[in-house]
Amino acid sequence: MNSKNKIMTNVADVLAVGPHYTELILENIDFSSLALVGARFEKCSLRHCKFSDSDLSYARFVDCDLYCANFEKAMLYACWFRDGDLTKAVFKDAYMSGMRMSNVDVTHTDFGKDIQLGKNRKSDLVAPGQLENVISFGATIVSIAEYEKSQKSIVLNNFYLRISFRDDPQSETWRQFRRKSEVCKLVKRVFLENGYFEKGMEFYRDERVYGRKSMPLGFKRAFDWIFGDCLWGYGVGWHKAVISFMISVAFFAFIYLLLPSFDVSSGLSLGNGNKNAIMQFNSSTSCADKIHNVLYGCYFSLLTSTTASFGDIMPEGWAKLVAAIQISCGLVLISLLVASIAKRIANV
Repeated sequence: MNSKNKIMTNVADVLAVGPHYTELILENIDFSSLALVGARFEKCSLRHCKFSDSDLSYARFVDCDLYCANFEKAMLYACWFRDGDLTKAVFKDAYMSGMRMSNVDVTHTDFGKDIQLGKNRKSDLVAPGQLENVISFGATIVSIAEYEKSQKSIVLNNFYLRISFRDDPQSETWRQFRRKSEVCKLVKRVFLENGYFEKGMEFYRDERVYGRKSMPLGFKRAFDWIFGDCLWGYGVGWHKAVISFMISVAFFAFIYLLLPSFDVSSGLSLGNGNKNAIMQFNSSTSCADKIHNVLYGCYFSLLTSTTASFGDIMPEGWAKLVAAIQISCGLVLISLLVASIAKRIANV
């Protein structure tokens, strides 16, 4: 094109030039609810433009200024953003399956919380005589959800390109979680490349969660949920590691106090091996003694989890085996806590 740095303010004039735009100033233009499949914007200024509810499948934005651009609820299937500025751009509720980004600025960019996918799409070329459900470039469309619901496929008469909409089979819902995981992985990578560790780690956790949900039910999925998500939030939620550690301390304290009910020679004793002084927690124990024993049980459990001991409370009988198990669990939980905190400090 020879319209270098030309300023255009009317959407109809812009569409008449399309679908390829090079070195144009197209600021504050409303492209909402338009079929812009395969559009290519190169070295254009698109500041404050609105693309909400538009179909931008296979579109390209190369070296464009997209400051405060709005892509809310837009279809961005296989859309590519390269060498551009996406500062304060909004992608909330956008359909980002297959979207690509490279070397873009995402300062204060809003990708929303929920990952939307839409139907899976497949493109192929058709002969001019096979055109049906033809949609011209720039035609007005309804919302993406209604658009995909009312059509099985569309044909862009500018390209003789047919785009088929496909639902994932009910038996293969794991595919949707896999696609969501890939979107989170993309957003995570872009945030980390821009130095936004906190936001990147939020999408890292979502990536791992969707990745786990895409696994078949079984030991591997359960193991990932317990030791990956619950115990320490995949290294993102250090507070989960703290909570897991405290729950572990309370759980083992309960076990120590419960043991004498099954074996009177097992439990915790005050002093050096005085089995007659094993702490009891039953109906015959006074309320004051119960509180006293609970505090001592938590105290011993906390010391055992940290592999420390002062010798003032001793495990007896089966409590020795329980203490050995708790030491192993405590080492694991402390390691996870230290790792999550160190990971956060290293990226501050």
